[in-house]
Amino acid sequence: CGKNAAYYLPVFRDIINKGQILKLNFSAFVFFPLHCFFRRMNLFGALILFLIMLTMEVRILIADTNNILGLAPEMAQLLSVLSSAAMLAILVFVLMFFNFFYFRFAVKKIKNIKSENASYSRREVLHRISEAGRPSLFSGLAFGVCAVIALSFGFQVLNNYLGVVV
Repeated sequence: CGKNAAYYLPVFRDIINKGQILKLNFSAFVFFPLHCFFRRMNLFGALILFLIMLTMEVRILIADTNNILGLAPEMAQLLSVLSSAAMLAILVFVLMFFNFFYFRFAVKKIKNIKSENASYSRREVLHRISEAGRPSLFSGLAFGVCAVIALSFGFQVLNNYLGVVV
């Protein structure tokens, strides 16, 4: 078991025994998306990062296209506030449900390792599970940087297509 087993094992036990899927994870909230990538939850982290960057893109588009769309200043401000509220709601979702998604991710990964290594000894399978579950700061940072660059590039292409100058 790793360093964080003392935190995650009781959380996972509550999910299994009590169905308690709501458990605050402040690390996931404060260090998002790096915490997801550190825990090797790359798809979840990239999806939530995309949604957050999408809310930022909406604010950029509102600010730039307000003159083109002819929105009243109050409407543009309301849409910007709603976009900010959506971003906060996404982060609160991560705060409240990260542990549940991490649990599901871990269970799926363990099942895959067990099925792929059925011919190995129990000790070897446990070793492979331990290795696969070990968080990685390097891969977390590397994947995080790559995801931000890729999404930023994608949104920049969209902005160029729409004629938005950022």
